[in-house]
Amino acid sequence: MKNRNQGVQRNVRVDPLFPAKDAAPFSGAYVTFEPGARSAWHIHPTGQHLLVTAGVGRTGEWKGKIEEIRAWRRDLVPPKVKHWHGASPTTAIRISPSREHSTAKR
Repeated sequence: MKNRNQGVQRNVRVDPLFPAKDAAPFSGAYVTFEPGARSAWHIHPTGQHLLVTAGVGRTGEWKGKIEEIRAWRRDLVPPKVKHWHGASPTTAIRISPSREHSTAKR
């Protein structure tokens, strides 16, 4: 599905892989950013794992440097760190983010 809401800027495709459940309170998806597309600044209360599965992109932390990310790189975004991620200006990127849902019942 094309997503222009929920903090996403420009064209992004989100393909959900699995939803959070009570027994496994984390979700996963493939997210494809077209060239130049990126997320808005956002925070995950419990952090986020990012696996780059294709392409070249960038990620940045609030008041930090912008880093290039490439296929098969794995990153951990620490809890409560304001950040963004997306494609490079000329190349699309596909990531597989997963994160814990702090509102899931335990």
